[in-house]
Amino acid sequence: MLKVLKGLAAIAMLAMPSLASAGPINVGQLYGMGFSGVGSSLTGIGSSFTPPSNPTGIDPGAAPWTFSLVNPGVLTVIDLFQSSDEFEIFNFGSSLGTTSAATSGGSCGSDFTCALADKNYSRGVFNLAPGNYSITGKQTAGIGGAGAFIVEPVPVPAGAGLLVTGIAAFAGMRRLRKAA
Repeated sequence: MLKVLKGLAAIAMLAMPSLASAGPINVGQLYGMGFSGVGSSLTGIGSSFTPPSNPTGIDPGAAPWTFSLVNPGVLTVIDLFQSSDEFEIFNFGSSLGTTSAATSGGSCGSDFTCALADKNYSRGVFNLAPGNYSITGKQTAGIGGAGAFIVEPVPVPAGAGLLVTGIAAFAGMRRLRKAA
């Protein structure tokens, strides 16, 4: 019986999602980015730009921004300050797509949460499969300034771990009955 319980515990641990990332970009951390005009590459914020304020963002350093995902994730990219900038995002040089059109009139400043709620700001949400990523980008419209991005795991349904554990327990009980 102890072996069955140890086996079930091991299966439950494997069923839990891993949020780890293996690069300088950490999953779940908000990062600021800067850009200087149409055609310019996205860069770290350095001392030229204000980091996002809600939640607090940090400088990701020079692009490319690398990370690994064990499970599916989502990359969210958004303009900040003046709502006029748009971007194209790349992974290993291949386009993931562009952010939405911006409309002037946003007044969120460096507040990431506010900008996400304000449809005036250009944003892109890119679904990512498990694997390695090397993200770069360029500004495709606007006047230059700052924005932000975050990589987040796709939530696993709350009952998924319990379902796997239940199936494993059922299988274990069947084996015990056959052995008896």
